[in-house]
Amino acid sequence: MENNDEQNDALHELNQINQDVVKTQVLAVMVEGTAKAAYEHFESFNLWLLTVSGVTLSFEILNADKIIGYMQLRGFFWCNVCLIVSIICGLISKYLMTIIKSQIYIAQYLKEKLNPIFQDYSAKEESVQQYATQSNIKIYTDLDFNKIIGDFTELFPKLGKWLILRSLEKNKNYDVVLMKLVHNQGIFVFLQTVAFFLSLILGILFIICNVSQQT
Repeated sequence: MENNDEQNDALHELNQINQDVVKTQVLAVMVEGTAKAAYEHFESFNLWLLTVSGVTLSFEILNADKIIGYMQLRGFFWCNVCLIVSIICGLISKYLMTIIKSQIYIAQYLKEKLNPIFQDYSAKEESVQQYATQSNIKIYTDLDFNKIIGDFTELFPKLGKWLILRSLEKNKNYDVVLMKLVHNQGIFVFLQTVAFFLSLILGILFIICNVSQQT
C-alpha cells in the first residue's frame, strides 16, 4: 500500500513537472513572438522618422536666417527643440530594438544548440540511474549549472567576468526583461512621434501668428 502511494506521488510530481515545462516553453514562445512582432513593426517607422527628423533639423539650421523670418526666433527655437527630442527618443528606441534582437537571437541560438546536448545527456543519465538503482549505488547525475557558468566566466578577464555575471543576474527572469524592453521601446517610439508632430504643429502655429502680426 505504501509502495502504491509513493508511485502515485512520483507520478503526480512527474506530471506536474511536465506541465510546468510545457507552460514555460509556451510562455517563452509567446513572449519572443510578441517582442519580434513589436520591433519588426516599429523598426522601419522608427528609421523613417529618424531620417525625416534629421533632414528637417539640418535644413532648418542651414536656412536659419530665412526660417527665423517666417516664425521668429522663439518659434525656430522650440521647433528645433522638439526635433532634437524626437531624434533622441528615436535613438533610444533604436538601441532598445537592438537589445531585443540580441536577446532573441541568443535565446534561439542557445535553444538550438543546447537541446540536442540535453536530450543526449538525459538518455545517458537514465541508463546510468537504472544501473545505479540495480546495483544499489547512490549517484548524483544532475548538472551543476553554477559550475558550468563559473568555468565559462573564467575564460574572461575580471571586468568581462563581472559584466557577464551582472548580465545573468539582471536577465534572470528572461520573459519579464524582454517584455519590459518591448514596453520601453513602444514608449520611446510614441514620444519620438509626438515630439516630431509637435514640432510641425508649433511651426505652423508660429508662422500663422507671425503672419497675422505683420498684417
